[in-house]
Amino acid sequence: MNRNLPCFLIAAVALQAMLLCGCTGNGSGNGSDKDSVTYKYEIIPAERDTISKLPVATYREAVEGFAPEEGFAINVYETKQTFHFLAEIHDKGGIVKDTLRIPSFGIWPKIEIHKGVDRYSCIVGFIDKDSTFREYKEIYVKDQKLTIHILKHYAVYTYQDTVKKAGQ
Repeated sequence: MNRNLPCFLIAAVALQAMLLCGCTGNGSGNGSDKDSVTYKYEIIPAERDTISKLPVATYREAVEGFAPEEGFAINVYETKQTFHFLAEIHDKGGIVKDTLRIPSFGIWPKIEIHKGVDRYSCIVGFIDKDSTFREYKEIYVKDQKLTIHILKHYAVYTYQDTVKKAGQ
C-alpha cells in the first residue's frame, strides 16, 4: 500500500471544499438570502426627444389609370409617444389616417410593412425582441373600398413574485 495515498485524499478533499466555498456566493457580498431571476432590458423612454419627419416604413403599389403618387401607398410616421405611430394610407388620391400602438418589449420599436396576399393589400406589423415579424393590421382595397382590419392584439405584462426558500 502506498503511504502517500492518505495525503493525496486529504489534499483532494481540501481542494473540493475550497472550490465549493468559492462558488456558492451571489457575488454581492451582502449575505442576502433572497433568490431571484432578473431580466435586464434597455429602458425605453415613453416619449421621443426628436420626431423624424421621414416615414419609418413605406409600401407602394401602382394603380392602373392613376399617377404613381396617387396609387395605393402606406407611410408610417413616428409620433411624440415612442410606441405610437401614425399610418397615412393613400388610395387613388385620398388619404386616410390610422394609429398603430406597438407593445414595449424593452427594445426600440421597429415597424415593417409586408406585401399582402391580394393586389392592393399589405400587412403592417412590428419586429419583436426575437427579431420575428408580428402581424398587426391588414390594409387592403376590395371592390373600391379601403379596409383596415386588425389581425392580432398584443399586450405585454410584467409579473414579479418573491421566491421563498423552504422552511420560511
